[in-house]
Amino acid sequence: MKSWKIMCATVLSLLLVVLVVTATPMIATPVRRPRGMLRRYVLRVTPIGTNIDDVIDIIQEREDWSLGSVDFHMGFSPITAIPRPDVVPNIPIVGEMSVSAVLGRYHAWYVVFGIPEVTATARWGFDEDGNLIDVLVLTHWSP
Repeated sequence: MKSWKIMCATVLSLLLVVLVVTATPMIATPVRRPRGMLRRYVLRVTPIGTNIDDVIDIIQEREDWSLGSVDFHMGFSPITAIPRPDVVPNIPIVGEMSVSAVLGRYHAWYVVFGIPEVTATARWGFDEDGNLIDVLVLTHWSP
């Protein structure tokens, strides 16, 4: 009876260690969160209605984010990396202006499957007055 209790306690302890090891990076590093949670995090930092200049300042002030592109003449496409309405005329574009940034990179636990690094990026779309109307968060895997 005593050995059974020890075995149960050992198994529960191991499960707790696994839970802590896998959950801690997700809690401590927002970029490791699923895209939906990461998008909500980005929207808490840069809420809808935020001016484009303020979003640029916020990105530049953060040590973990790096500013990508700023386009004062075109929004972003949610389905392609670079909006090219001259090449694909019916491509949907979000907003009249856009900003992109890398939110961070991390090494995934599934490195054994050949996908060692994950990069999270965001694209902010703004209306004609420069106010934020939407955010798209993407994750990219690279070997």
